[in-house]
Amino acid sequence: MLTIAPLTISQLLTEEKERWHSLLEKKYWPCLDGKDPWGVNDSVIVAVGASDKEVPVAILVATFRKPTRHALILNLYVEPDFRHRKIGTQLLILLEAILVEQGCSLVTYVYQSDLPTTIYLEKILNQLGWGEGFPFSIRCHFNRIEFSPDWLNIDYHLPKGYQIFHWKNLRLKEKKQLERDLQKEWIPPSVSPFHQQETIDPNFSLGLRKDGRVIGWVIVNRFSEGMLQYSSLYIEREYKFLGYSIHLLAASIRLVKKSNVEGAFLELNLQESDNSWIRFVKRRLVPDSFRVDRFKESYHSIGNLYPSEDEDRFT
Repeated sequence: MLTIAPLTISQLLTEEKERWHSLLEKKYWPCLDGKDPWGVNDSVIVAVGASDKEVPVAILVATFRKPTRHALILNLYVEPDFRHRKIGTQLLILLEAILVEQGCSLVTYVYQSDLPTTIYLEKILNQLGWGEGFPFSIRCHFNRIEFSPDWLNIDYHLPKGYQIFHWKNLRLKEKKQLERDLQKEWIPPSVSPFHQQETIDPNFSLGLRKDGRVIGWVIVNRFSEGMLQYSSLYIEREYKFLGYSIHLLAASIRLVKKSNVEGAFLELNLQESDNSWIRFVKRRLVPDSFRVDRFKESYHSIGNLYPSEDEDRFT
């Protein structure tokens, strides 16, 4: 018998979590411990699932940012044998009902748009009143041995006062300053160098200093055995158009090419990146990638986006 219900994360036993893990991307496993994957402290993980005779067959997980009344769907998966039974639709309806009760007003979902199953997902979203998905990001995969574009081997020379360093050598006072800047949102949270710190690879993650002050970084995480993820590339605004981001990326990739890993991928956020960086990736990275994944973002307003003063007073 098929059962669809909320997952009470705080009460899940270890063996139960392991069964649900089989339906989740590994990077979202911490969600079943109630942890936001980006380490946002004021977030609440909301999960619903479907079981057949107590065996998990589908799951939907979101992180709810209470201060902004905004939820992000992280993972929706239905086992192949249970698809086309409206299980995904029922999970989404249940999730949104729970989020409304918690005061959520907006839900967004970033999903891969070039999969065979995307047409069915978009049909579900359309039926439930979601907005049409728009281009959100592209992910470029490259092979360590075969990847060798011309720009990778250009002999870059940094001006006086600039220094590239291994991220593992970040000083404590520098780390604290960056954390303060992130808290004040002077640095976008999406490019924080402190996400998933336990998987940061110290061999390929680099930082850039100018006159002793950190102005940029490229962070590389171990995604899986033999595969790396370029998860964060950042240069302060006043230095963005001087080519330092490309210089940092090239320096890191050259280190990768000297290693024994199989390859890596880089994901570019089309909404937050400068046009110059988008052009570079499309012209210089995409043509030399052995695979390019494309993602869309859709949204759904489910509550009062601007609560009245009376409502706010009692929440």
